[in-house]
Amino acid sequence: MLNWLKRKVTQQDSPTSIVEAPAQDPTPPPDEPLVRDIPVLLLAIDLDGEPEPDRNIDREKWQGWYHERERRFSIMVDRNLLARELERSDDVSTAVALYEANTRDGFDGNFPYDRLAIIFRREGKLEDEVRVLERGIEVFSAYKGPRSDIQPKLAAFQTRLKRAQALLEKRSTDPA
Repeated sequence: MLNWLKRKVTQQDSPTSIVEAPAQDPTPPPDEPLVRDIPVLLLAIDLDGEPEPDRNIDREKWQGWYHERERRFSIMVDRNLLARELERSDDVSTAVALYEANTRDGFDGNFPYDRLAIIFRREGKLEDEVRVLERGIEVFSAYKGPRSDIQPKLAAFQTRLKRAQALLEKRSTDPA
C-alpha cells in the first residue's frame, strides 16, 4: 500500500488537515479515524471558491486566494490518488464517489474524467459516461491558462463523447 494511504486525520486539526501516520504505527489509536474514513473526509470538503482577485489592487488578498487554490488542488490530487488505489483494491463505488467529487469541483486534469468514463462504459452506464465527458469538455473549454495539453485533451473528450453518444443512440434504437 502506498505511504500516503497511511495518512490519518488528527482530531485537533480541521478535517482538511491530513498528516502522515508514523510508519512504525500501522494502526491508529482507538479514538482516531481509520484510514478507510479518509475518502469520506475528502468527499466532505467543499471546494467552491471565489474568483481570482485583482493582483494589482490587493496583493495580500491575491496571495491568500493563491494559497487556498493550491490547497484545494492538493485535496483533489489526493482524491485521485486514493480513488486509483481504491479501484485497485476493488472498491469501485468509493473510487467513483471521489472521482465524481473532483469532476464536480472542476479538476483541470483529465484523470478523473477518463477513469469515470472507463468505469461507466464497463458498467454499461452510457448516460453517466456522456454526462462526465460533457463536464470534462465544459471544464477544459473554460480553462484559461498557458498549458499546451488542453486542446489535445479537449479533442480526446469530444471524440470519446461522440462514440458514447453513438452507442447510446444505438442502444435506444435497438429492440431489446
